Amino acid sequence: MREVICDVLVIGAGAAGARAVVAAQQHPGINVALAVKGKLGKSGASTFWVTEAAGYGAADGRRNTSDNPNTHYQDILLAARGMCDADVARTLTEHAPDSVRELTKYGVTFERQDGDYLITQGCYASTPRNYNLRRHGSQIVDALYRHFDTDRLTMLEDTMIVKLIVRSGRCVGAVGVTSEGEYIVINAKATVLTSGGAGQLFRFALNPNEITGDSYALGYEAGAELMNMEFMQTGCGILHPRFLILNSWIWSLYPKLTDMLGESVIAPVLPKGVTEKQIMDAKSTHYPFGSRTLSRYLEIGMQKAIAAGRVGPNGGVFLDARDAFTAGHSSGLQLFDDMWRLTNNWYLSQGIDVANQVIEVACFAHAINGGLRIDSNAYTNVPALFAAGEAASGPHGADRLGGNMLPACVVFGSIAGKEAAELAMRTEQPVFTSFMPESFVSSVDGPKGTELIARLQRLMFDNLMVVRSAEKCARLKSELAALKVQADNACFEDASPWMPYNLRNMLLVAGMMLEAVERRKESRGSHFREDFPHEEPAYALPFAFSKHTLTV
Repeated sequence: MREVICDVLVIGAGAAGARAVVAAQQHPGINVALAVKGKLGKSGASTFWVTEAAGYGAADGRRNTSDNPNTHYQDILLAARGMCDADVARTLTEHAPDSVRELTKYGVTFERQDGDYLITQGCYASTPRNYNLRRHGSQIVDALYRHFDTDRLTMLEDTMIVKLIVRSGRCVGAVGVTSEGEYIVINAKATVLTSGGAGQLFRFALNPNEITGDSYALGYEAGAELMNMEFMQTGCGILHPRFLILNSWIWSLYPKLTDMLGESVIAPVLPKGVTEKQIMDAKSTHYPFGSRTLSRYLEIGMQKAIAAGRVGPNGGVFLDARDAFTAGHSSGLQLFDDMWRLTNNWYLSQGIDVANQVIEVACFAHAINGGLRIDSNAYTNVPALFAAGEAASGPHGADRLGGNMLPACVVFGSIAGKEAAELAMRTEQPVFTSFMPESFVSSVDGPKGTELIARLQRLMFDNLMVVRSAEKCARLKSELAALKVQADNACFEDASPWMPYNLRNMLLVAGMMLEAVERRKESRGSHFREDFPHEEPAYALPFAFSKHTLTV
């Protein structure tokens, strides 16, 4: 077992992790260890390119001179429906404009159109403030990597962190396992957790394969509080030839949305007096599913059609916008006018021609708005443990503004790296004895780990994606209990050394999400209970928990 000694350990190397490294190394003498579950620059959600451009929200008044951090903050509060941490949200909005200037200095190039910055309006925002980035967050990550001080950096690529080490209530490092099965013990004065969300818990996800809930499982086991795990952004995506976001402005073309029989997917769930055109008008202004707008019936209809098995060869339903283009239709939607050329070129590069072919679509897991509870300095409740990016909860709530995730990664990655370094400068190096890793026994006759993960993904998709209810929660609880028993007798032969840990983390986080969904007997933001379809004042507070208060 190899041992690594450092001042600051950063877990995850996306936008949040990379920014934390740069911020920590701005302090003289600070040595950083960076653990990444893959290759630098090629793993994590920040570099997973599923759309032509990512939004980066910063209220600096560039497009609308009256926009400012307070307006941005008020937009967050409205979308959050009482579920964000106000101090954390305000920190995000106040630091976001400076972060644009910092990223530009580091070499990030934001999109321009006709000589000026291309700034668009994000989901749930009151005004355009989203700078646009080609290749999603890859530019941010690549630019920050170029500013690493490699003389003070221990790179741990292809390393999955499988446990945080806690001594006397304080996080003093972690244990990792490489893709070759070697265990590494990392001794750290401070640890920054930035290893993403849990999209891979679901059958269809706009996340790479390595996003298996590791941040939440690691923090939970270490005693950290988590919050808002019931609030997961879902949205429409393209199934073939590869998983991609179906951009919201497509709905302004009023495409046909049908099942395998050619029947409308939306019509069976429409309320009396509401038309499909009204649903699509509402949907064209924001990407994610939301329970408080008419657009909800689009995803509800899709999910019900898929649950009933009325699907195409890839498991989805069919979208046909050809008539709009044949008629020379112009949507008149500003977002469409701003983005269509960029979007269409991106789709064509991926073998998708929306103007001339029927495409298969479905609901996808996107990003979780919850995570480890942090304060405005990125501290968790566990001493010496920080969190940022999708690992952290606080800057978002029941709904999240489009374009807020990347600045949250950069802003709180910077804060976490700075705070971790300053803590390390006044802390003695921890001393702890060798740590024995968790052992897994592989059963030759048991179900394969890959099969159990696939079953879990389908169960989560069928029961917690978009349409939720007490009946579905009860079914999922029973199935999860059975899966946990089978996992104890699983076959991991010929599997990656990470497989047992992935399965463990995914089952643990699935249980957390299930209990959060069960407890919130209302619909609020991205959380929709079919049996409790309205927002209820009695549930106007976030649900926070730790391993000391939650049974999963």
